[in-house]
Amino acid sequence: MKSHLSTAGIARLSARHPWRVLGFWFALLIIAALLAPTLGDALTTESTFTSRPESIKADELLESRLRGERPMTETIVIRSETATVDDPAFRTTVDGVVAQLVAMPDVVSSIASYYGTGAESIVSADRNTTIIPITLVGNLDEATENFEAMDVVISGASTADFEVLTVGDASMNKELTEIAEEDMAKGEQIGVPVAILILIVVLGALVAAGLPILLGLVSVFIAVGLAAVVGRFMDLSFFIVNMIGMIGLAVGIDYALFVISRYREERLRGHDKYEAIEITGGTASKAVLFSG
Repeated sequence: MKSHLSTAGIARLSARHPWRVLGFWFALLIIAALLAPTLGDALTTESTFTSRPESIKADELLESRLRGERPMTETIVIRSETATVDDPAFRTTVDGVVAQLVAMPDVVSSIASYYGTGAESIVSADRNTTIIPITLVGNLDEATENFEAMDVVISGASTADFEVLTVGDASMNKELTEIAEEDMAKGEQIGVPVAILILIVVLGALVAAGLPILLGLVSVFIAVGLAAVVGRFMDLSFFIVNMIGMIGLAVGIDYALFVISRYREERLRGHDKYEAIEITGGTASKAVLFSG
């Protein structure tokens, strides 16, 4: 008696009841679409070691015995080609930035400027540049989320005479996140059309070429939904979306093409449609399942 739990048995049942199978996958897609928006709450930009190498142990000792937990920081740089920190216009620019940031207690924990401390160490030798050290509120994720309001102040402070820049934990993390998202979008915009063209050439049929792409996209959407479920119990790196997209499309297309090719071989050997599907399920599909 043939087992319905084997890959061949599942392939046979799927072929005999295609609309039920399509309905099942459509239901999964709907559930994934409802779950996917909640994934953002589980994503984190913080990273930690899964083990405790000597560098981590040393850092933990420094944190517990000397410095305490390191806060998130930003450093604002204000510079001018013509004015120096001794000019009233320079002070007006610095004091304006400081005043706006001090008014954000939920974003900025502490802030210092040359005009408040008199510290020459935060002024350049030519006196055309000064920095404003800032301690941010919260951990890296919170600081990055809050940075947008701070960035509006910094971006709006630059004028024809003064350039206002910032560098630090939140700004760098925000930039890395945006680059990752842009790279993912660019890869999909270029990769998917190229993959379709290659598959059309290899398979010689539009439907057969579109099937691996469709299955790859379905796997990506459902994997995002599953990641959202996992995210309810643990934090996930924001890179997980890129990983799902890249691996899902690459592996999904590759393995779907493998299965389709095997099905075509069995048809050329004289098997009818259902026999070819069952044989493919017991061979190519089993290899895909094992590999996965």
